[in-house]
Amino acid sequence: MRLAFVTICILPLLGLPAFAQPMGPEMGMGMGMGMGMPQGFVDIKPVWSPDGKWIAFSRVGQGQQDPAQGVRGGLVPVQDGKPGEVKWIGYNVSPLAWSPDSSQLVCGIAGGTSGQNMYGGFWRGAADGTGMKLLAPAKAPKIAVYSPDGAKLLMVDERAKDHHEILVGSGEENPKIICVVRDGEKYIGCGWTNTGDGLWLLAEIPDKGAPKRGDELPASALKEGAVGGMMGGGMMGPGMGMGPGMGPEMGMGMPGMGPGMGMGMGPGVGVAAQPKKILYLVPLDGSPRKPIGEDIEFAAWSPTEPLIAMVKKVTVQAQAGPGMGMGPGMGMGPGMGMGPGMGMGPEMGMGMGMGMGMASTTEEYMALRAADGGEDDEVRVADPTVPIKTPMWSPDGKMLCGAEFAEGRVLYIAPPDPPMIEAAQDYDPAVKTEGSVAWSPDGKMLVYSGAIDEERPGDGGDTEKFIVRGLFIRDLATTGYEVATKNESKAQGMYGMGMGMGMPGMGPM
Repeated sequence: MRLAFVTICILPLLGLPAFAQPMGPEMGMGMGMGMGMPQGFVDIKPVWSPDGKWIAFSRVGQGQQDPAQGVRGGLVPVQDGKPGEVKWIGYNVSPLAWSPDSSQLVCGIAGGTSGQNMYGGFWRGAADGTGMKLLAPAKAPKIAVYSPDGAKLLMVDERAKDHHEILVGSGEENPKIICVVRDGEKYIGCGWTNTGDGLWLLAEIPDKGAPKRGDELPASALKEGAVGGMMGGGMMGPGMGMGPGMGPEMGMGMPGMGPGMGMGMGPGVGVAAQPKKILYLVPLDGSPRKPIGEDIEFAAWSPTEPLIAMVKKVTVQAQAGPGMGMGPGMGMGPGMGMGPGMGMGPEMGMGMGMGMGMASTTEEYMALRAADGGEDDEVRVADPTVPIKTPMWSPDGKMLCGAEFAEGRVLYIAPPDPPMIEAAQDYDPAVKTEGSVAWSPDGKMLVYSGAIDEERPGDGGDTEKFIVRGLFIRDLATTGYEVATKNESKAQGMYGMGMGMGMPGMGPM
C-alpha cells in the first residue's frame, strides 16, 4: 500500500480571504493553504538477536538517518514472529549489536559534534541495556558488528565527515585501530570477511591526478578556465567544414565557395576530478590494504564463504555521431552589376560544419564475485531493472534481501538464480539508508522500516486518515505481517502556501 498525499480546500491566511476583495471587474489574486506530509519519527537499523528473541533498533527523527545521531534505542521482544511491547534503552543510542550468544548488547553513544558528551563511545552490557561498560571512547559511533565466529568486534568511529577510524577488539580488551580513512578519501562502508581474519572496506578515492600530501601547486592550476569541464563532461567546440555560400552582390550574384563554421560537441578542456569507489581487502595484521574492485556503490560479504554481493554503477563513454552546425561562409565570386562591366565582390553565404562529440551511459546492477576473482568473473544477479540498493546476506549465506527505495518494495533472492521475489510493498519511502531490512536468524522472516495508511472514525462520524510508521515483520511463508513498533500521526503536516486567481470583484470601473 502506498502513502497517500492529502490535500484540503483553500483556507484563509493571515486574515486574508481565499478570494480577492472587490477590486473592480479585474481578476484579483487569492491566497490559499495546503496540507503537507506529516513529520515524525522513523525506526531504522533493526538487528535481530542470534537467538531470535529480540530486535534492537534506533528511533530517529524523519530525515535524520545518520546513525551517529540516533535519538532513542529500543528493544522489541519477539516470540514465533509475534512482537511484544517495546522496551527502551535510552536516548542518543546507536548503533546496536548483539553478542553471538545474545546475552550482551553493544551500544554506541554519540559524543556530540564537538565531543561535549563525555560518555561518547562504544559500550557493552546486559541484553536489556543495563550494566554498560566502556569498550572504547568514540566521537560518533557508526558501526558495531561481531565477526562470523563471534571472537572479534568491529567498530567504526566517525571522527569527522572526512575522517573515520576502524577499530577491532575482542570486546574484552582495548581495541586496535586497524585502518584510518581520511586525507580526501570518503568512507562508504565496512564489514567482515567470512573467515573473520580480515575486513572489507569501501571508500571513495580522489582522482589519480589529484594532488597528494607534499605535492607542489602547478602554475596552470591558477589560470582562468583551469577548473572543470562543463558539468564534468564536454563543452561546445568549433567544427570546421566546407560549404557553398550564396547571396546577392549588387543585385544578382553568382555562388561563391568559402569555409563554413559549424558547432559540434567536443570534450571539455577543464581539469575535473573523477573519484573512484574502490573495494579493499584490509588485513588485521597491519599490512597494506589491497584493492579488489571498482565502481561499487555498496558491498556485502557472505558470512559463510568468500563471496561478495556488489551494487555496481558503471558509466561508459563512447564517441557519439557527428554533429551538424550552421555558420557564415565567406567566398569570392563573380558579381553581376547593373549596367555595363563585370566585377568581383565578396559574397556572404551559409556553410555546413561537422563536429564529433562524446556520449555516456550509466548502468546500475547487482553482481556476485568471488573474493579472489576479477571483473570478468562477476555474475549478474536477476534483472538489473529491479535493483536491491543495499543487499544483506541471510545468516546461512544462502539469500540476499534489501529495499528498492524508488517504489518502496522489499525484495529477496537466492542468488544468483532468479526470480527476484517481492516480499512487501510498504517499505517506508522516508527511509533511504542501508541496514533497514534484516533477516531473522532462521532466514524465514524479514524485519524492515515500513509505513502504511489507516482510516478510522473520527469525532462527529468523519473519517480520519493516519500514517503508521515503524518496524514491520514479514513471514516469507505467508502474506501476513506484524507491526512491531508504531509511530502514528494524522495525515497532515505543516501548512503550505499557494497562490491563484481570485474571482471577479464588484466595484467601480
